[in-house]
Amino acid sequence: MIRKNTKQEAFGSLYRHIIPPSLKEAWRMKWLWLPAFFASMFQTGGVYDVVLVAFKQAKNQGTALMDPSISPYAVSLYERIILAPSVFSASGAIISLLIGIVISLGIIGFALISQGALVFGHGGRIRGRTPTLRETLTTGARYLPRIFFLNIITLFLLWLARFIMIVPVGYSITYPSVWLSIATVLAALVYIASAITVTSIHLFALNAIVLQDAHVAESIIRAWHLFKKAWLNVLEIGLVLFVISALLLVTGFVAFLMMILPIFLLMVVGASLNASAVVYVAYVIGVILFFSVMITVGVVSVSFQYAAWHHLFIRLGEGGAAPKIHRWLRWLTGSYNPS
Repeated sequence: MIRKNTKQEAFGSLYRHIIPPSLKEAWRMKWLWLPAFFASMFQTGGVYDVVLVAFKQAKNQGTALMDPSISPYAVSLYERIILAPSVFSASGAIISLLIGIVISLGIIGFALISQGALVFGHGGRIRGRTPTLRETLTTGARYLPRIFFLNIITLFLLWLARFIMIVPVGYSITYPSVWLSIATVLAALVYIASAITVTSIHLFALNAIVLQDAHVAESIIRAWHLFKKAWLNVLEIGLVLFVISALLLVTGFVAFLMMILPIFLLMVVGASLNASAVVYVAYVIGVILFFSVMITVGVVSVSFQYAAWHHLFIRLGEGGAAPKIHRWLRWLTGSYNPS
């Protein structure tokens, strides 16, 4: 159980206890970058990016919802198996499909294990020391069934909320009207509230499962109680994490531009000398460098956000802290006394 902090400041700062240590852990614990890469397939640790991605895809999904035609992927699969010119061709297509399913299930399983591994890596201890990569993955695998069902529940709720949003979007595109536009705005607001709530509960429940050995239902109940009593903290910390992750991305891109300059000059020299091999090698190095930098920034960002949610989970369990907006109001009214 999380201990209660009875001596906590009434309006103590929350972010100084979360952001700096989370950034340090994300950079220092490089062995967590591997699980961070796979965990981001289902949960990056961000809240507002979930909303932005859904809004970006809403128009296309709404249009597809109103399209009665069959998916081209389904048609291609039908033609390769049912309409195959021979039994051998159909058997090859089925085998390829089964291999793809097995590989996909393996990647999905490792992604779910990685969620638990990230949480245990940032919050778990083994005989007083930080766990190794193998120990974090072992712990994640131990809680795989619970993490699986937690993801099923939260992903279903997120997709249900998204479906509720894209239905009026699809109808408003096909049959434009004022009422459908209003319904679209209302559905978008419902989705924003649902996405923030469900994502926050997922991350809190994940900590409860891995660090407190809670079952799925129990972890969701604990997460809901934390969210209900500190929803403003969640909104604030979600915004802070979003801004910092964006800054990390910009920093990584600027670093890439600085590193790519000599490679670009090498390409220019190679092109001026008609040395196509030099241009090709420089291009390949540039592409590898770009993906290396961006993937590194991405996994650091994911690890940082998981660490921040862990520290928030612990902090709220100890009694929490007043949201920043409350502290500002207290300061403006003269009733805030940090001492």
